Amino acid sequence: MHLALKSAMSRIPYTNKVGETLSSIADSAAAYSLRALGGGDPMVARVRRSSDDAEKDFTASDMGAALEYWVGSGIDGHVTTAYDQSGNGNDATESTTSSQPKIVDSGVLVLDVTEDQSFPYTVGFQSGTSQIRDLSSITTSDNYSFNQNLTSLYVGSNVTSIGSYAFFGCSSLTSITIPDSVTSIGSDAFGDCSSLTSITIPDSVTSIGSSAFFNCLSLATINCIATTAPTLGSNAFNNVSATDIHVPAGATGYGTTYGGLTVVADL
Repeated sequence: MHLALKSAMSRIPYTNKVGETLSSIADSAAAYSLRALGGGDPMVARVRRSSDDAEKDFTASDMGAALEYWVGSGIDGHVTTAYDQSGNGNDATESTTSSQPKIVDSGVLVLDVTEDQSFPYTVGFQSGTSQIRDLSSITTSDNYSFNQNLTSLYVGSNVTSIGSYAFFGCSSLTSITIPDSVTSIGSDAFGDCSSLTSITIPDSVTSIGSSAFFNCLSLATINCIATTAPTLGSNAFNNVSATDIHVPAGATGYGTTYGGLTVVADL
C-alpha cells in the first residue's frame, strides 16, 4: 500500500502499482508505502501503542510479526507518521490521537501489506502540514468543505464514496487523487474548488451528482476512466475551463458530448 505525491503541496498525486519502485517514479517529491519502494529495508512508519502511548519506528520488513509483537496481544497500534521514501523528507504526520489510523487491532495487523495495491489512508496537506486519516467515506462532517488551507489531497483506498459538498469551496485545492475504490461522487462535491486544475475519475465511479464540479474555474483537464459512462446529474461540469472530457477508446454511454463537454476517446 503506497502512494507517491508529485508535490506535497500542489501537483497531482501519483499512485504507483505493485511492482513499481522509486526508480520508475522519476519526479515524485514524496512516496509513502508500508513496503520498500527503493530497495533495502527503509523506515516506513512510526506506530503508537495504545496501552502506554509508546511510539516506535518500523521498517518495511517489520510490517508483520515484529510489529504485532511490539504492540502486544490485545493491544491496538496506530500510525502516527508515514515516512517519505523519496528522500525529500516530506513525511506525513498525524498528531491528533483520535485521528491516527489503526494498523494493529487487538494485536493483529489489520492490513495485508503484500496484497493491497494502494495506500489505504487519506492524506491531506494544508498550511504546510500533513494529516493522515482512516476514512471509509468523505462527507461534510469530515470538515474538508470550505477549508481554505487545503491544497492537496490523496483519497485513501478505504474510501468508497465522496459525498455531497464534501470539498465544496476548497478554493486553494489544486490537486486530488481519487482511488478506484470510490463508486460515487455526490452533488456539489467539488463545487467552487476554483484552483483545481485537473481531475481523473476512476473506472469504479458509477454516478456523478449534479454540480459536482460546478464553478471549478481552473479545471482544464478532465479524464474519466470509466468504460461505461457514469450516470450524470445536471450541471456537473458547468463553468469549468475544460471544453473536452477524455475517456477510454471503446467506452460506451458518453455520446458525443457528456455534461456539456466534447467527448474525446483517447485513453
